[in-house]
Amino acid sequence: MSQPSAESQNLPRTSRYEFLDLLRGVAVLMMIEGHAMRALLDHRIRATFAYDIHELFHGLPAPIFLFAAGAAFAFTLETSADLRRVADPAADRKRNWRRRRRLLNVLLMAYGLQLSYFSLRQTFFSSTPEQFVILLNFNVLQCIVISVLALRWLSTWASSQKSLVRICIGLALGMGLATPLVWAIAPSLPMWVGTVLSRHYSSYFPLFPYAAFTFAGAAWGVRFQMACTRNEESRFLQLTIVAGGVGMVVSTLLAGIPWPPLYAEFWWSSPWYLWLRIGLLALLGALFRRMEIGTASNQGSNRGRALHLLALLGRQSFYIYIAHLLVLYGSAYNPRWNMLRKLGTNLPFWESAVATALLVLIMIFSAMFWDWAKKAHSVRANQFKWALATYLIIVFIIS
Repeated sequence: MSQPSAESQNLPRTSRYEFLDLLRGVAVLMMIEGHAMRALLDHRIRATFAYDIHELFHGLPAPIFLFAAGAAFAFTLETSADLRRVADPAADRKRNWRRRRRLLNVLLMAYGLQLSYFSLRQTFFSSTPEQFVILLNFNVLQCIVISVLALRWLSTWASSQKSLVRICIGLALGMGLATPLVWAIAPSLPMWVGTVLSRHYSSYFPLFPYAAFTFAGAAWGVRFQMACTRNEESRFLQLTIVAGGVGMVVSTLLAGIPWPPLYAEFWWSSPWYLWLRIGLLALLGALFRRMEIGTASNQGSNRGRALHLLALLGRQSFYIYIAHLLVLYGSAYNPRWNMLRKLGTNLPFWESAVATALLVLIMIFSAMFWDWAKKAHSVRANQFKWALATYLIIVFIIS
């Protein structure tokens, strides 16, 4: 991964850009709040216009995670113009195998969260067709894994950074245009295919259109790397802010044009809403990078400490994603011990707000502990992680 450009020499020389973690940290807080209020709040409040506005913002965390995954992938690429020229092929193969194994682990965890029974035998022989549909639902973790794997494959074929950028931009635009058509034909496809491609089988984040956020993030990340290499980071960030704002305005104007019925729906399948959010995410990426640069020399201030905590939440976003779902909704492993079962639904606003705040605090402190454990006791933390995974797999197989 390339380092920050000479324009930001006041930043500590690290191998990780913190602004992506800051962006993820914001998404983490929005995700916890949105899920908790949606699960616990009185249905009469959820029918109000104010709640509709809340849901509009709650729709951003998944696109942020996908965009950040694409940008993070771009930061792992070779910084030379020729992507196929690798300094150490053996080490590169080892790194790629490690990354693919990590992605496979994420995919297994994603589908594990969707089990109706924590038993291999019951899953195969007792699941109803509806439960199989739930198991095969395509959600944000699945979308991240498949789209990043697609990026890895594309990067092996792209001859240069510029060609990879062109491919990713083409995919982001093309997937937006193709989504209404793909969704229209998805019901005629086998369920296990349709659930990957569309929302018709209750998948919240199917590949169409959500993988476009990952491709857009990768294009933005490669361009960012190229700008840093040329010492043009400030100019790139300024252009990103302008282009992101213009893209949002143009997308909004396009949405106002009378289109054929296939493109009439705006909030879920339209390319205009997809591209509007991509413009917003690119703009946010530039603003958060500027924020990172601006606070690098003032880490001891209250603002610096707050941003450090936010970045920590971003680094532990995968842990928080898993943990908050288990605590809030439960799973096949803990169907009775969760907030939804203990507190119920249709709570008054203030009770829901207090429960949400409590969940946020639990996630923050547990993420701080896990982050500390991985740094101070990395070997033991890794042993604990794999021991827990082994125990759960054995219980799932023999139950």
